[in-house]
Amino acid sequence: MSRTEETCVAPFIVVQRLATLLVVAVFLCGCGRKSGPIAQEQTNLSWLGSMYGMYISQNHGKAPKTIDDLHKFVEKTTNAEKLARLKVGSVNELFVSPRDNKPFALVSYDKFPAPMGGNANPVVLYEVQGQGGEHAVALLGGGTKTVDDNELQSLLPAKMKLAR
Repeated sequence: MSRTEETCVAPFIVVQRLATLLVVAVFLCGCGRKSGPIAQEQTNLSWLGSMYGMYISQNHGKAPKTIDDLHKFVEKTTNAEKLARLKVGSVNELFVSPRDNKPFALVSYDKFPAPMGGNANPVVLYEVQGQGGEHAVALLGGGTKTVDDNELQSLLPAKMKLAR
């Protein structure tokens, strides 16, 4: 590796590590929430939303096209210690909602939508069936929320239909 390449790569590695530490720190501290334990589907979706963002940053701004693309990336970048902290036994468990026992659906974007209203980050994953008419969703970067069918459909790209 030439000196020029080292100069360009070294700052990227530092930024990547800092970003990872920041995501983990925010995830672990829960931003000061005192509302009780976080539901497992929210924990899984939060981690996957963060990993979706990391996938984009490591793939020249391109989002994963399929759930398998994201799954392979998460497998490569998540160790056993992290899985234990997430309270799952395997990467496969991260991709299945414990509420409806169905794999999360991925939302892939060729171009990310402009922020609208209070939704600065787009939905990147969601529960297919959910529970009680509500679906847990992951936002790009790791945020999560629970929405009903109508709100979920309004948050998805215009031509996309809900997975069933």
